Amino acid sequence: MSEALDGHDRYEVSATMSRLLGRDISKHMLDAYTAESREDHIPPLDTAIAFDMATSDISLLNLYASKLGARVSVGKDALNAELGKLENMRDEVVKQIKRLKKVMGERP
Repeated sequence: MSEALDGHDRYEVSATMSRLLGRDISKHMLDAYTAESREDHIPPLDTAIAFDMATSDISLLNLYASKLGARVSVGKDALNAELGKLENMRDEVVKQIKRLKKVMGERP
């Protein structure tokens, strides 16, 4: 969380989180969540989501996904991943068509 806060005003982040959650998230609470000495101070899931939204970052989402063995892609990265998947499918279909045509005695 500390890294995601780089370049952000903690008061603004806590105010944005408070608006998103409809309850007070003070700068002091934000400091406690990010303090290395407070490893036991773990934000609830809704607070983690609000943090990612307030910082325009997906650090906590990525942390959660990594615990599940997953990866998160958003925006253009997600579209590129889907495009790559579709291109691989297309290439495989083209190969299958060529194999079938060869078996049928046709020129690919």
